[in-house]
Amino acid sequence: MQCDPFRPGDPDHITVPASITRRGEAGKCSQVSARRSSCFVVRIPARIGLSVKNMATFGPGKAGGGGIGFPVSVYSSTRVTTFFRETNIDLRDVVCRDKRGPVIQHHVGVFRKCLSAIGWGSVAQAFSVHVHHSDAFPAHCGLGSTSGAALGTLHGMNYCLGEPFTREEVRQMLAVNYVEEHHGNPELVSYGYETTMTAVGANGGGFFVIQEDSDMEVLARNCQAFKDFPVFILFPDPDSASNNTGHVDEVSVLTEGAETDTLTDEAVKKSHLFMDVLVPQLSRGPDCDIAAVGAAVSALQLSGGKRVEVMRQPNGPRIVGFMDAVRVGVEEAVVVGMSSVGPAIAVVCKPSPDLPRLCDKVVGVGKAFGIKLDFQSTVNTTGLVYTEQPLPKYVVVIGKPGVGKSTICAGSDMPHLAAGGYLRGFLAKNHDSHPQAALLQSRAAIIRDIMSKGEVMDRDNVTATVLLEELCRLAATKPDSGIWLLDGFPRSDVQLRTLLDEYRLPVHCVVRVSASDEARRRRCAARTGRGSSVEPELGGRDMYDMTDSIAATAAHRGIRVVDIENNADGDSAGAAEALLRVVMQH
Repeated sequence: MQCDPFRPGDPDHITVPASITRRGEAGKCSQVSARRSSCFVVRIPARIGLSVKNMATFGPGKAGGGGIGFPVSVYSSTRVTTFFRETNIDLRDVVCRDKRGPVIQHHVGVFRKCLSAIGWGSVAQAFSVHVHHSDAFPAHCGLGSTSGAALGTLHGMNYCLGEPFTREEVRQMLAVNYVEEHHGNPELVSYGYETTMTAVGANGGGFFVIQEDSDMEVLARNCQAFKDFPVFILFPDPDSASNNTGHVDEVSVLTEGAETDTLTDEAVKKSHLFMDVLVPQLSRGPDCDIAAVGAAVSALQLSGGKRVEVMRQPNGPRIVGFMDAVRVGVEEAVVVGMSSVGPAIAVVCKPSPDLPRLCDKVVGVGKAFGIKLDFQSTVNTTGLVYTEQPLPKYVVVIGKPGVGKSTICAGSDMPHLAAGGYLRGFLAKNHDSHPQAALLQSRAAIIRDIMSKGEVMDRDNVTATVLLEELCRLAATKPDSGIWLLDGFPRSDVQLRTLLDEYRLPVHCVVRVSASDEARRRRCAARTGRGSSVEPELGGRDMYDMTDSIAATAAHRGIRVVDIENNADGDSAGAAEALLRVVMQH
């Protein structure tokens, strides 16, 4: 059961936090930053949500709930690149279409609307954004993967634009706009439950307690007492015949938990544990009584809504049995609890001089209950990490069919995107099972029609969008690559202007490869095996070739154009070396 779905980024489903609205109305806004294209990588730590404080105070689209949690030093990574454009045109954001694409797309829209609320409306409409997100831990298991993707996107855009918002304001953006992919239609999103535990952990690390009301005040935070404490994250073993790993309906679990948290006895018990034990102890810094914190967390695991979360797991009784056994059987274990709606289980231990032996003890207890270690980390006491990355230099390699563009690029040992090869692979791929199947199939139909007719003119920038999405994905896999070769892309002067004006792609130079007609015929004949029959084909394709127009447009825009001749047969090593010299010299 989920809330009604809607399109990611729908303005009618975006809320500007009250604090940002007030700042905009009061005119207390920072100076508009220089419109400089930039790239940041933001790493958000996974979070453990040990217990919500009061489930009755939050719901879909209504942040709150409060609770106790902490981050661990295993990170998601979000690479955000903003390209500023000179013209005010329709936005064409390129979001890497991984599994979190709709969530990322929605929060790009959230950030833009918040920019407009502080008087940065012109900035909000002046850039496109490329996002690539990856997790180093399992998704949808209680470790904050969804909020991590959203938070990495928001913080990444904030750093790219010179931090117009504070970290607390970014937390509020997430709080009132948190969404998840809709199960029925993965191209849509729906409101989810958000306590902002991931954001609080990212903002400073350590164990923390959040108030349950809509202000979500951080009541206590303790980094000193838990510094360097090892954490073991375990899951019910999917390979164990004794385990049932069925899907948990999160909304129904949280609804039932909210009803339980309103019961007088449970409410009094949880209030005591939070306000009389956890908040005072976590406020004591290095003098915190860790044993008291651990005992309170253990009591919370079977109290109110948290008990519902645990026991509604298909493996609930085994999870409870394991948590009880590890507290008794591993003397170093100080805090043990299931995270969020599970099934991830966190075992926090005192630092040990023999960590492998400690790990073996925890794993040994888990085996008896069909609980398996997934990864080992430490309590994170610093929060998120961000670094600015140099914008890559893009070298456009153009030339008529048969001049050897791809061979030269492949021989240069520089990362490159072979446009023709990628598009052929894109058309050959079956997109039916992709979450955005309809969109990809529509794109494939347009590209197939263009390529079958030998045309070079794009339609609605479909070809450019597909290639740029792939380029963004490739660039994220090689973040240290300062130079990228675009082999056979753009294919027209119009497409080049699109890259420069709409996407503000930093084109370093244009390399025009030429070869004699005889050399081109030999290469095409060898590649196709059709001998002299390639002559009319080459002539037909040359009719649509716009190599010289692209070069002229580049030169007119102040981009250096360098010519390389490639008449030699074989591996074109000489031309590849010439290409490398050109790139390094300019």
